[in-house]
Amino acid sequence: MTGRHDVLATLVEPEFESVPPPTTNRAHDPAPPICASAPRRSAQGMGSVPQDGAPRETAVLRTITTREELQEVIDRRRGYLYNDYGGREPRLCPIHDLATCPWLASMLRVAPGPLSLRKLWSEDLPELIVAIQTRGKVFGPCRSEPHLVRSLAELAPASPSQHERRDARPASLVPVLQISQGFVLQADPVAAVVRAWCPSRLTFEPRGDMLRLRNALANAVTLLDSDGARILHAVYVSERDELADTENVLFYNVGMHRFRRATLRGLRFERRFEPPEPSPDRRTFPHQHHYAMIDAAVPPARWSAGRTLARWERVPLDSSRAPLRVTALWRALHESPVELPGPDYAGWFGVRLHVQTGPGPVADAAALVKPLVDAVVAALHRHDGTDLDELSRRVAMTSGLEAGAAAGLLMRQDRARLGPRRLLWRWKDGVQWNPGDDACVLGELWIEPPVPAEPAWFRAEVFEVG
Repeated sequence: MTGRHDVLATLVEPEFESVPPPTTNRAHDPAPPICASAPRRSAQGMGSVPQDGAPRETAVLRTITTREELQEVIDRRRGYLYNDYGGREPRLCPIHDLATCPWLASMLRVAPGPLSLRKLWSEDLPELIVAIQTRGKVFGPCRSEPHLVRSLAELAPASPSQHERRDARPASLVPVLQISQGFVLQADPVAAVVRAWCPSRLTFEPRGDMLRLRNALANAVTLLDSDGARILHAVYVSERDELADTENVLFYNVGMHRFRRATLRGLRFERRFEPPEPSPDRRTFPHQHHYAMIDAAVPPARWSAGRTLARWERVPLDSSRAPLRVTALWRALHESPVELPGPDYAGWFGVRLHVQTGPGPVADAAALVKPLVDAVVAALHRHDGTDLDELSRRVAMTSGLEAGAAAGLLMRQDRARLGPRRLLWRWKDGVQWNPGDDACVLGELWIEPPVPAEPAWFRAEVFEVG
């Protein structure tokens, strides 16, 4: 199915549910909409894709997961409901018009609490169809509703998910607004912007609302595309100065592979210590993610580069071994010449990386940024000596160094511009690196085109920021 209805209206993954927005004062609105949304479209314009320059509407979808939520939408008798029975047979996954369907009473003959069958609801039929398609599902009309049979035949002659790849990129995109009690996600794939507001910092193994946010973010950023020229600009905004690796919050904890399309040319990340702007539903949250595709010439939004602290040129990069390992990169940095024009430093800093990949698949910046930043920052620290013998032995096992040589590099003083710290820990049979990259508030990684017959390498610079 192509054309005006081949659009993306939601970014909700099948394995999690939306939560209704917080209750607001609706004394003058006895029958409020279930989800906060943009004004409803007229039937004539329903499902159309706006032209360039015209305002685009925001699609809102609600996932119904409990009998209480189902009762709520049925009582209003407004919108359309999709029963996701699973499988690939459209007639077993019907869409119902809540204003006319004769089967609503039977739907409520279930026990209170969670539903065993997930349902999707939207006030707008074309947007519901697109949401179903985006999730890789099939659908059909409720056969007891002849007008719905005709409407679906007109809007969607065939269920495209039976014939198209689930990861196929839609030709036209509309903005998305997902509102939950615990977070807000706003995505505009046409403008190439994704924003999210949340009550706490996104961690590696989130739960509850933060897990739902992580899944929604992962889906949203997958649609960002570098188009071969633009880079991804990612910003983490919070006035709280708690320790956090910015690249982890923005990329690693979301899923680095989700950013592949957006970072084929490069990326920039920043941390801003200020209150986030209000969310679209006018709530205030202490944390915000902001992702946007920008021209590579656009400067950073908050920070500017100051004095250089360290600079490496053409450090060998073994791109044949994936994923990159911090230990191998750390050794390569220590064995490569470095310029150290600046003094020891303990403030906020930035890291700029240029990577020339070698033969083979083209690398993306998101897959490279965490190990490279960790290794570069680690190479400017001296280990504080804790558990040195055992840690040196473990580093030697994975780096090809002798244990004594590994200990010498860990305790190296002449390059320790960022000072001493507990640089690594035991972890399973190896080590876990602990560089001070929580002080890295600006990072850039640029992908250089490969040169035939030339091995891969990277260039790194660490600098003060202001």
